[in-house]
Amino acid sequence: MANATYQSTPRRSPLESGIDRIWRFFCSVRAAVAEIAFLALLVLIGTLRGSEVPQWIANGIPALQPVVDRWYAWDVFRSPVFAGTLALLAIAIAVCTINRVPGIWQTINEPRTRTSLGYLHRADTSATFQAGMASKDTVEAYVGALSTRRWRVLTEQVGNETHIYADRNRYGKLGTFPFHLALILLLVGGIVGGAYGFREREFVIPVGETRPVGHGTDLSVELVQFTDTYTPQGIAEEYRAEIVIYDDGEPVKRDVISPNDPTSYRTVLPVQLRLRCADAGR
Repeated sequence: MANATYQSTPRRSPLESGIDRIWRFFCSVRAAVAEIAFLALLVLIGTLRGSEVPQWIANGIPALQPVVDRWYAWDVFRSPVFAGTLALLAIAIAVCTINRVPGIWQTINEPRTRTSLGYLHRADTSATFQAGMASKDTVEAYVGALSTRRWRVLTEQVGNETHIYADRNRYGKLGTFPFHLALILLLVGGIVGGAYGFREREFVIPVGETRPVGHGTDLSVELVQFTDTYTPQGIAEEYRAEIVIYDDGEPVKRDVISPNDPTSYRTVLPVQLRLRCADAGR
């Protein structure tokens, strides 16, 4: 005759189950891979939008011309889809980082002293020594040598075996947190830049005139002088422009720019202006 005892697990509320599913989704490696792959696809689509590649596709397959037209019309980096993907990744990184805090803290404060013989056999040998004394004296000498070099040494006695664990710079494991924070800030910067930043592709200023930048800023740019040089074969060699940047009508910066040497000016508002010379034609 056998007796069995059954103890039921208390049922969780729908709210707890929902939070647990959401938490596990953000901690899922498979979901993270899918999110990163989708973000890479969006970046590729947005980058190619500024090239002639989409039109080449339409020229090769004329039936795709309507799709290509919509491609050129879609500002990927300002779209809700792009911002939502960045936000999803930022939340996933934050959740995964929080999820790792207990494990990392335990590794720092209570590291595992014992390990398997298989691990020791597979590990690469970094140092060898020959013990010519009793095992107890050997352990004390080994621990003393590590301690004098500022290693944290933990020992555990199991039967006749002495397990020794040593580490140094254990708080270096916390470096993962500022790294993840930097990733989150980078993603948030992409969201903010897409929502509030601007890029003016056709900003033309005749020599001697001043044009407002617009886009809600009080900035304007004056083109003082523009010079272009060519090789004897007629190939463009260099473009240089002398400009003055005005903030609310007051000159705040004077600079000489070229295609590979832009200038920048940041006002009290989170606005940054980058200028490049354009081919004036001859």
